[in-house]
Amino acid sequence: MGDPVTATAIIEAGKFAIPGGLPQIVDSARRSGRRWRTLREPKLRVPICLAIQSENAHDAGLIKSLTTKTSQYISQQHLGATIEVQSVSTDDLENAVALLKVAHKECERLRIPNLASMPRDFQRLHTQRGARVYFFGQLVRRTSPKDDLYVLELQGILELRTYITILLRPKLGRIRSRRTRVDSVFSSAQVNFIKIPVTDEESGMSQWSYALVRLVQIVIATCTQVQDDPIAAMDLLNQLIDQLVVNSTADEEQRKRFLKLLIAKSSAATQDALSRGDREAVRYINNIVAQKCPDDHDALVSMAYAAYYLEPRHPLRALEYAKKAAKCVPGSGDGTWQYDLAFLLAQNGYFAKSLQQYDRIAATSYKGEDSTVASAILFFLNELHRLPVSVHMFFIIGFLEWKKLSPHDHSVPSGSDFVYWRREARGDVASCRHARKMFKHFIRVARSPDLAPWVNRAKEYIHEINKHLRTMDNS
Repeated sequence: MGDPVTATAIIEAGKFAIPGGLPQIVDSARRSGRRWRTLREPKLRVPICLAIQSENAHDAGLIKSLTTKTSQYISQQHLGATIEVQSVSTDDLENAVALLKVAHKECERLRIPNLASMPRDFQRLHTQRGARVYFFGQLVRRTSPKDDLYVLELQGILELRTYITILLRPKLGRIRSRRTRVDSVFSSAQVNFIKIPVTDEESGMSQWSYALVRLVQIVIATCTQVQDDPIAAMDLLNQLIDQLVVNSTADEEQRKRFLKLLIAKSSAATQDALSRGDREAVRYINNIVAQKCPDDHDALVSMAYAAYYLEPRHPLRALEYAKKAAKCVPGSGDGTWQYDLAFLLAQNGYFAKSLQQYDRIAATSYKGEDSTVASAILFFLNELHRLPVSVHMFFIIGFLEWKKLSPHDHSVPSGSDFVYWRREARGDVASCRHARKMFKHFIRVARSPDLAPWVNRAKEYIHEINKHLRTMDNS
């Protein structure tokens, strides 16, 4: 246990990201919050199901000792509110192990299948147990020239709950759904063949129970959301980072991966806390991230999210985080940070700098930007219901629709491309007309002298849109 391959395999399976940046996470918290408050199930402890066979009655006693010591370790680490241990009874053990073996082979064959495509026997067991992690195998005696050993041969099955967000055009609606999948996540890792000296059974079982719970902490914190509780998942990751003693380059790399996952979970945890109106939880999450990784780009973005939630009218702290994040942009080319910075500059009254940033946004693009744009527009449309209204949001909506949802090449193609262009143009017309509507309303309500350059720019865009629409009408 503690094998770096094991941790890597599990960590890779648990990556999580918010592609739409600040607008998407704010919009998701608002739009999904009501539904979550209505349908949220009570928080339950995550069960670990142990189904381990033995060769004789004495070995069965050792397995029972393993269950007891695992429970004791969970209690010592104050994880009792999150994790519980189940042990399959002797009467059902042979049948449970047999069907888990079949289910494991199906996971290998289908490569992380949906729960509905798994064998019916496994589905019934899963309904009965409700476990997130299944450990199964056997404890056998082995004799070697040096000494006698117990060997704990284990395999595992993990329940993965993935959440998918679908953006619908042209109305930019959102559908959010959950998929439950299962994975033989331990198949490529050295989890099996745990050796325990026969002469040191008690100590060996204690060490294995510690390693087992350590693995479960990694599994739950990285691959699941702890019974759909990302804040608890974040707590587990925070504990793991504190417990990790860095003695080698491999340990340091593992710690870095845990930190990245902690940052990723913080976005989901903040979203969860806001959906419940729990501002103290938001502060708690932000403090953990600030303490563990104060200079990381993704951490700074996450802290900007939380700071905006806590003070949306004049988010000075959020702007500070966004500026620091802009100085250490990721090498992936993701430009979501530009949208965050541009909005937070305007929200704090730095209109000239904000407009410069939006001009940079209009002049560049990156992979996955469509999701960011759609989420940003949804966010701003929703924010218009806030009182008092931040009038610059009307301009921003129009800007994004005109510059990002409408094609930059406004010429009319000829030949075979004309039919395709005409079909695409219908969505373009809707975006242009709504952008023009937003610009006109912005001009009517903008009163601050600081917004005069924005008003002049809005008038220019209205002229460009009218010209573009006339071209399309004449085609």
